[in-house]
Amino acid sequence: MRSLLLLILFSSCHLFAQETIESLYENRDYKRLISYSDKTDSLSAFDCYCIGYAYFQLENDKKAVEFYDIAIQKDGDKDYLHLYKGLALRYQDKYDESIVSFRKAALLAPMRQKIYSEMAYAFYYKKALDSAIHYFDKARNLPYEHGDPYYMVPRIYHEEAEFNKALDEYHVSSKLIQKDDKYYVDIMESIGVLEYAVTKNYPKAIDAYSAIIDSQDGKFSKYYEKLIKALVANEDYEKADEWIQKMTVGYENGELPEDYMKYKSIIIDQFEWNGYRVNAQKYFEKPTEFADPIYKFFVIDDDKGEVIRKIHSEKTIGDLSKVKHFICEWKDGTHYNYGYGFATEDIPYDQMKKAVLKILEGSPPAAASSQPKSKKKKKTKKSKKKDE
Repeated sequence: MRSLLLLILFSSCHLFAQETIESLYENRDYKRLISYSDKTDSLSAFDCYCIGYAYFQLENDKKAVEFYDIAIQKDGDKDYLHLYKGLALRYQDKYDESIVSFRKAALLAPMRQKIYSEMAYAFYYKKALDSAIHYFDKARNLPYEHGDPYYMVPRIYHEEAEFNKALDEYHVSSKLIQKDDKYYVDIMESIGVLEYAVTKNYPKAIDAYSAIIDSQDGKFSKYYEKLIKALVANEDYEKADEWIQKMTVGYENGELPEDYMKYKSIIIDQFEWNGYRVNAQKYFEKPTEFADPIYKFFVIDDDKGEVIRKIHSEKTIGDLSKVKHFICEWKDGTHYNYGYGFATEDIPYDQMKKAVLKILEGSPPAAASSQPKSKKKKKTKKSKKKDE
């Protein structure tokens, strides 16, 4: 029994003896780290930095600065001390003071990308955008540490609605950033969005979305839909159909993201008509029942945030001159058939879109219309009161 107690006591003492500030720092035991706060006289500059960093992670930025200052007093030639002091000051919205610290760090380590990038954020948060761009750009051209400057140079132009300048800078960053960086996809998506919506350079949008899909090893994502929309806008319908088929197989295997599985469809095209946005939706499942759709077109008033018209294909039944589908619309409780028929099991999208545009322009008018029959209420016989 005594031997067991001695063994436990020895093990506990051994573990306690092994505990160092550096080991606590490496293990991210921040609460334990700050328990050494009253021992700074006997601690090294690095030890004081570790305690300051612990306070920083515990969101006590004021105390973090206090311990960074103690560390700097012990050894002011370490760039990381000034860097992290700058970060703690910036998180307190003390932008000018943080910039002073970042500048000191940059003098000690002029080739560190992170220093210039974090200083650029200080200028960005204080709305000094020209200086922010300058330092992000400087960081972007230094040896890689993280993806922030590659993204932020074009992003600032993007936020300021300088779309062409933003696009140029996104393209620059796409060639500099590492493809495994978290910002790579954001940069390529921004290229895709601007090339698709602003410059209408659909081949470049196609390249951007293809690059994202390749970087994700073909994993199903929203970028399949974006790629399909760019292919359709470029009128490359055959290639678009190939990607739609890939998504259809993914749907059948239950592999698509949740929303695609839930709504059983994707938006394959988006265009403007008379100031309204039109979304063209295609369903993954083949129509089997009467009135099942292949396509639905939604005419959207973005100012009011509402759909003002819905035009869709409907599967027919029986022998209607071998017509498989008609184009129809529900409007104000009335069902309209516009007389456009398709004899094929699938409908080529370009033909469907052409017909829908003619319908929107009012040509031809509806060939037939009908209203759902309302059920008639049965009359109940009134019972005569008996004489008492």
